[in-house]
Amino acid sequence: MKTERGEAGTRISMTEADRRDYKGIARHPLARRWLFSRLIEAREKAAAAETEQALQRWSAEAHRAEGELRRCGVSVGKGQ
Repeated sequence: MKTERGEAGTRISMTEADRRDYKGIARHPLARRWLFSRLIEAREKAAAAETEQALQRWSAEAHRAEGELRRCGVSVGKGQ
């Protein structure tokens, strides 16, 4: 089984503040980073979509990622 390694300089363990401020998977700093990168990718692909179908697909993915982050206690702002 292949596992991903954390990026250099990235915190790989939770702190007490993480446990207090976030819920679920977002308690782990690498998980938050992954969720944010997923959201950014979906928003970028939605902005660059050339067809209506692609726009709808990536907008829905961005909406799902925002919802996951919100449920985990992470504020994502307006998201425009």
